[in-house]
Amino acid sequence: MRTAAAAIVVALAASTAGAKSSSLASLQGDVTVVAFWATTCAPCRKELPFVEALRQAVAGDARVRVVAVSIDSPGDAARARKMAHDLGLKAPLLVDQSVYEELFGATDEARVPRLAVIDRNRGGLERLGARVHEDADGFVREVTAAIAAVKAGTTEPPTPIWQPLTHR
Repeated sequence: MRTAAAAIVVALAASTAGAKSSSLASLQGDVTVVAFWATTCAPCRKELPFVEALRQAVAGDARVRVVAVSIDSPGDAARARKMAHDLGLKAPLLVDQSVYEELFGATDEARVPRLAVIDRNRGGLERLGARVHEDADGFVREVTAAIAAVKAGTTEPPTPIWQPLTHR
């Protein structure tokens, strides 16, 4: 069975759903932050600009990658790309529910927004949902703490909203 990190890296390398053509090496990092979202999700619309703020905050760290994955159907890829663009998201974008299913299992209804901070080998941390009064600075601080934990090789949640990522 592939690790979650390998599944994301393979999906990113194979994607043609909005990211510019990229090599595997340019998309993978020691830590990959994956933001799962959908065009029908109001909290996702609020969170995507935060994801972009995070991408900018970690841009100087070659070990970390930030990726957005829309769980919309392939037929809605253009709408997902437009929404991401309109919200200012510049992170690599996939429209591929199979990445979600690889991490969290196939369910009748995927739950978004959902973040996964994944180490290449050891799994990582996940966060389900958005905080009602969260702002971009708070989001960046919180996710950066999760990145630091995963870099350190621990799955100890930095705050109660995080939990260890379990492979399903």
